[in-house]
Amino acid sequence: MVLVAACLAGASPVLAQPPSGAVVGACHISPIVSDLDRSARFYHDLLGMDLMPAPAPGPLPWDADPGHLNLHGLPGARLRFIQARMPGVRCGIELVEFANVDRKPVRRRYQDPGAVTIILMVRDIDAAFASLKKGGARIVTTGGAPIGMSAANRTRAVTVEDPDGHFVELAQIDPMPATTVAAASNVVGIRLRLTVADVDQALAYYQKVLGLQGTARPFVRNPGVMAMAGLPDAGEYQLGTIQMPGSALLLELDTDRALDVAV
Repeated sequence: MVLVAACLAGASPVLAQPPSGAVVGACHISPIVSDLDRSARFYHDLLGMDLMPAPAPGPLPWDADPGHLNLHGLPGARLRFIQARMPGVRCGIELVEFANVDRKPVRRRYQDPGAVTIILMVRDIDAAFASLKKGGARIVTTGGAPIGMSAANRTRAVTVEDPDGHFVELAQIDPMPATTVAAASNVVGIRLRLTVADVDQALAYYQKVLGLQGTARPFVRNPGVMAMAGLPDAGEYQLGTIQMPGSALLLELDTDRALDVAV
């Protein structure tokens, strides 16, 4: 499960008809993890992201603010979290672990509605992938290595799983978009992709409930994209996008079809 922390202007208990501009910003992508220390090592040690606040040696501490638990509707639970960021960037990935509450892992396939992919744009995909492979990350992409997305450009990508099975896509985009992230950081951007049953219905929902405007592309076939996701190359996909207001975060909505082959 992954949450997106969004900021609402004039938020009220019911957003049946939100005003234009109800959402004024988006910040953290928050994967729910089973072991915060293990997940922090994955994003810090293997991907080079900064942990914030900088942790002291030893296990990461449990949070003492009951308001955080009430926010999630889990007043009797325990909670701890830490952020994995690009240097100098306020928002990023906020890893969250709950305890003292009934919980169970949910492992969706890439094409299953509800599946989530964290997309990290990188300067050097080979260096990032080598670190993940050495660290034992499960590789999802067909062929087990970064591949080209199309003959039209030199963009390359690969999908792996983090320790809890969240999909993580590394993408080296060509040409590389402008960035102010420090040159020492291989990760230069973050996006979030949600697999949905119907892109048009999902876009309509986000517009009605949160006032977010998005666009949808028609279904296309691209064997490179399907292989990147570890799916049969005979399938096709549709993509919708929402540029989150006040943020560089791009939310992608993806539907895959003709994928009746078990993967």
